[in-house]
Amino acid sequence: MSDSPRSRQIDSDALPQGIERDRLDDLVAEYGLPLHVYSESAIRDTARDYVDTAAHCYPNALIAFAVKSNPCMGALRVVSDVGLGADVDSIYEFEAAERAGIDPHKIISNGCGKSDSYIAVTIDSGAIIAIDSLAELDVVHGIAKAEDRVARVLLRVSGLPLTGYTSADQTTAGLWTKFGIARDDMDDALQRVASNRDRFEFLGFSAHVGTQICNPSGFMRLLDFMCALITQAQSHDLKTTMIDIGGGFPVDFLELEEWESIK
Repeated sequence: MSDSPRSRQIDSDALPQGIERDRLDDLVAEYGLPLHVYSESAIRDTARDYVDTAAHCYPNALIAFAVKSNPCMGALRVVSDVGLGADVDSIYEFEAAERAGIDPHKIISNGCGKSDSYIAVTIDSGAIIAIDSLAELDVVHGIAKAEDRVARVLLRVSGLPLTGYTSADQTTAGLWTKFGIARDDMDDALQRVASNRDRFEFLGFSAHVGTQICNPSGFMRLLDFMCALITQAQSHDLKTTMIDIGGGFPVDFLELEEWESIK
């Protein structure tokens, strides 16, 4: 396999520390191509950088690893060991995060089409549910009531004027999106939560500008809206203890000079 064109494309100098060219050739010979190889040390070091930065700037911050970005169990075990939480989008991602040892109280269950079983597992474990619609809010209430449990909830908001902070096909908090409760409906959602305190533990709000966010001012604009929502929640005698501003940091695959050469 070492003589194959695809194998010769591996640049030994570009390999992460701890990954040897000969070992990669052995893996290719054993498993074939395509082959995905992850560096445990690189994942661990990056996760620790997030944790250390958060501890320095925001001691109460929760860093949640997006399981959809890398559902490999090895990667999940590494981020669990470092102390990260998890952002999951399905019952399968939820179960993978739990198997990796991530504390359910550090798991945020997202997704605009949650199944009843996904919701039930989230409630039962004590994980956090990011509510995406008024209809979902009613479903969560019904399941919590039937199981005599309390759901820990964030209300995800949409309808925010954040156009331009990410590409139009990747924005998830604008006026037209399948994600989140419309800004104009948020008062109704807060009233429903406030009227059912025996079934809801209100934590706060959630939103996501989009992915591949290159300008941090988008997060600052989002935080402005979150502050207004906190005040709105207070009018319903609801205390906000958590805000989730999402993620979506871009990945640099090319240096600027390389990018400019192919534009």
